[in-house]
Amino acid sequence: MPFSEGPEGTVLLGLFAQILPNTGLPKHTPTNLELQRDYLASIIAAIPDMLLIADRDGNILEWGHAADGKEGFVPAAGFEETALQGLLPVRVRAAFRSALRRICRGESAERVEYSLAGSGQDNWFEANLAPLGNDKIIVLNRDITKRKQTEEKIRIQEGMLRAIYNSAGQSVTFIDLEFKVMFFNKVAENIVKQVFGKVKTIGAPALDYVLPADRDAFENYYREALAGKQAYFEKENQGKWWRFFIYPVYDEGGKISGIAQNVADVTDRKEREIELRENKERLNKTIEAVPHPLLITDEACCITYINEQFEAVLGYDESKAVGLPLSSLIPDDYKAEFGQKPLLYFERVETENALSTDRYIAVLRSCGDQITMDSSFNTFSNFGKQYSIIILQDVTELKRRQDIILTQNKFLRKIAWQQSHEVRRPIANILGICNMIRGDEALSNEELKLYLQHLSIEVANLDDIVKAIVAETNRTEEAAGDQPGT
Repeated sequence: MPFSEGPEGTVLLGLFAQILPNTGLPKHTPTNLELQRDYLASIIAAIPDMLLIADRDGNILEWGHAADGKEGFVPAAGFEETALQGLLPVRVRAAFRSALRRICRGESAERVEYSLAGSGQDNWFEANLAPLGNDKIIVLNRDITKRKQTEEKIRIQEGMLRAIYNSAGQSVTFIDLEFKVMFFNKVAENIVKQVFGKVKTIGAPALDYVLPADRDAFENYYREALAGKQAYFEKENQGKWWRFFIYPVYDEGGKISGIAQNVADVTDRKEREIELRENKERLNKTIEAVPHPLLITDEACCITYINEQFEAVLGYDESKAVGLPLSSLIPDDYKAEFGQKPLLYFERVETENALSTDRYIAVLRSCGDQITMDSSFNTFSNFGKQYSIIILQDVTELKRRQDIILTQNKFLRKIAWQQSHEVRRPIANILGICNMIRGDEALSNEELKLYLQHLSIEVANLDDIVKAIVAETNRTEEAAGDQPGT
C-alpha cells in the first residue's frame, strides 16, 4: 500500500480511515463527489487522535488510537484500497508527499495541516510525522477544527482591533513585561518618524523611542505600571506639546501582562490653554488695578469674585465674601424693596441733574456700618450663564462736598433774592432821598435834618441786611468745614 499515485492519478489515503470497533471498513464508498467528501469528513471528524505507523514509502503498517497504546493497534490489512482512494484534494496529497520526502532526507519532524470540506463547514486536521527506527515513520493525526476556528476568531478580532487602533487619533503602543514593543498603530509609527527620524520596530526596546533626557523617568513610569500604577502627564519638545498616558494591561485572570502607552499631540489645545491663562492673568491684573471695590455675581445673585479694593474698603475677606448673596450688602431699610431683586438696588440710573444724589446708595460694610457709594453696573455671559459686574466707589466725602455745594447754592439763591428784594429796597430809598435833597433848592434846615434822619435809617437797614448775609455766609462755611483760603 504505497503512498503514491495510482494508475488513475489517485493516492491511497488509508492514513485517514476511521477506526470502527468490531467492524470492518466499508468495501465501497459513495460515488457522488459531494457525498464522498461528506463521508470522508465524517470519518476523520470521528477520530480524536489517530496514530499510524508506516514505512518510508508511506505504506501503513499499523494503526490505532494514540491513547490505546500498543495493544490497541491493529495491522493495516483491514484497509481496502478502494475505500478512500482519491477523496483527498490534490494539494493535501502533495503536502504529505513533500513531508515524507523531507523525513527520508533526515528531517527530525514534519507537520501537515489540511482541511476537508464537510457539511456546512470545513474540518481541519493536523498530521505530525517523525522517523522511527527500522525505517519506519510515525504519524499522529489530530482534529484541530476547534483550534482553527478559535484562531480565525482571534485573527478577525485582532484585525478589528488593529483597524480600531489605526483609526484612533492618538498614538497607541503596547509594551511587554521586558519593556519591548509588542504592538503600535499608524499614529505611533508616524510620531516616531517625526521625532526620531526612524521606523518603529516590533520587539525593539520601548525606551529606544524616548528622548535620552527622559529615559530614566520613563523607565520608572514603566516599572510603576507593572506595579499597577498609572501615569498621566504632558511634555513639551521643540515647540510641540505631547500628552502621555501610561497604564498597566491585565489579562483575563487579572494579572498584569504588559503596559499600554497612549500619546497625543495636544499642541493646539495647550496653546489655547496658555493663551487663556495669559488672558486671565491680564484680566486679573486689570481688575486688581481698578482703584475701587469690584465684585462679580452669578445668576443666583451670589458673589463669585471680589478684588483687593473690595476687601480694603468694605472689610470682607475673600473666603467669606465669595458665596454671599448680594442682598447682604443692602441695608435693612432697603431690603423690603430690593431684597428679592438686589441687582435693581445697584442698577441706579443717573439723572440729568449733576448735583442729584439719587444715584448714590448705602452699602453695608462687614462690621455693619453703612458707607455711601456710587454704583456702576453691567452684565456679561460666559458659557451660556449670565453674570453681573458691579464697581462701587466710596462717595462719602464727595457726597458731603456735594451737600455743601447744594447748601451753598441755596444760600446763593437766597442772597440773590435778598439782593433783588431786601438790599434793593433800602438802596432805592437812599437814592430817592438823595435825589430829593439835590432837587430842592429852597430846602430848609429842618427839612434837611428830616431827610438826613430818613437817610440814616435806610443806611442802618442796609447795614443790617449786609450783616445778615455775612452771618449766613459764615454759618455755611462753618458747616462745610472749609477754612479761609481753601
